[in-house]
Amino acid sequence: MGTTRETPLDYTELLTTKVNGEFPKRLMVEGEGGAGKTTFCSKIAWDWTERTKEFEEFDWVLVIPFRNTNEGQTVGDIAKTYLSDSNTVQSRQIDRYILSAPLKVFIIFDGLDEYDGDILKESSDFAKIIRSEKFVECRVLVTTRPWRAVPFKSHELMMQTFAFLAVAGFDEENISTYITKYFQDEPPSGYELIKYIESNDLIQENMAPFPLYIAMLCILWRNSDAGRRNIIRKLKTFSQLFHAMIIFLIDHCMTKQHQNPNVKILTNKEINNYLLRIGKFAYSGVLEKRLTYTENDFSGYDEAMEACCRIGVLSREILIVPRQDRRLSDQSDPVTCSVFFPHKLFQEYLVGMYLASLFESDHERYEVAVSVVIQRPEEFRNLLYFTASQTKNVAIDVTDRLIKTTRIHPYTLVDIAFEAYDEDAAKMVGRQLFTKQKTLKIDDEMSAHTVSGFLFITEEKQMVRVFE
Repeated sequence: MGTTRETPLDYTELLTTKVNGEFPKRLMVEGEGGAGKTTFCSKIAWDWTERTKEFEEFDWVLVIPFRNTNEGQTVGDIAKTYLSDSNTVQSRQIDRYILSAPLKVFIIFDGLDEYDGDILKESSDFAKIIRSEKFVECRVLVTTRPWRAVPFKSHELMMQTFAFLAVAGFDEENISTYITKYFQDEPPSGYELIKYIESNDLIQENMAPFPLYIAMLCILWRNSDAGRRNIIRKLKTFSQLFHAMIIFLIDHCMTKQHQNPNVKILTNKEINNYLLRIGKFAYSGVLEKRLTYTENDFSGYDEAMEACCRIGVLSREILIVPRQDRRLSDQSDPVTCSVFFPHKLFQEYLVGMYLASLFESDHERYEVAVSVVIQRPEEFRNLLYFTASQTKNVAIDVTDRLIKTTRIHPYTLVDIAFEAYDEDAAKMVGRQLFTKQKTLKIDDEMSAHTVSGFLFITEEKQMVRVFE
């Protein structure tokens, strides 16, 4: 391994493609938030249960979401939670089985960017497996946002160990198929949405390849009349789409609550306050890479948690606690309640709302909180998108802080300025990047989102654009 050549790879060829003449034992799959990494993992697991030829060689495909792991756990511990309470097999027995039949087990770690540890340095069970120090012959796949893959790509041994892949997202055919299936009971609406996407380069290039954003567009489109669909047609950024989705969830909640006499009626103001409360709660979760909680974690935020579960920005799940775990923790209750964000982007959006609210309400706290995020722009790229998009003052402030830091790639600065979608912020970035040059070269190295950002910035600055 160690090569950096990009080659299109079909899903069915995932485990049958050689790199430098051999089948890689370690695969790292990158993708931005919403690109479909978790869906990709779920499809592998589903295809294995269906015994498709791509995965029929395995006795076990084990998917481990990092968001659900705890410090000190082993793969055997995780695997045991997937077994019934009546199964007496022990964690160490599972480990021994994997060691005895490594070619029969496919381990998938989903969401390395959600793991609060240094995989390259620590001695945890997960780290040893990922570094190929344990279960060496076992196939292991790791998904992550791109920023967390960078240390692996600059590590000589990991470059020799891993094959790096990227989730390409939906192509035009996938988009059409998905929308057609979604609107199978309402074909004209689906056809109208497909035609809108095909006619809008910004949506087609930026949002449509992301399964999460296509799903959100479908939900909004289905639940909108002609007037609201015209508003949807004006969406240009991820942040604007998320804002529209949050408004839809709030409206849906307010309509639904009047149909149930047993629930407390929430006002728009109360809902907004609850969203900000959970945004405050989620800020530490973002820093700690934590998306899943227990109900007890929300002590002091109980009403906000209940409201946000009703709205849909939080989800709640009842889990059966294995008998062995109950004995180890002295827990008598056989069930526990897990509360989590349905997607990391929802967590980041609420934190963005919270940070922006502090700009006016508690500027001193804003200074402290936003300075932490600004120092890690690649890691918190989406959070910065959502924060900068909230108000003009925040857009200007975040842009100014980013320009002053030396830790940001110009493309990231452009991406954040585009999401802020503020003319003055765009002019600030334009002055920073194009003080001397009057020509912008646009090539294949730029993502569609970055190209859109540059075009937005250059609209505010008289420049010549060169497409290569």
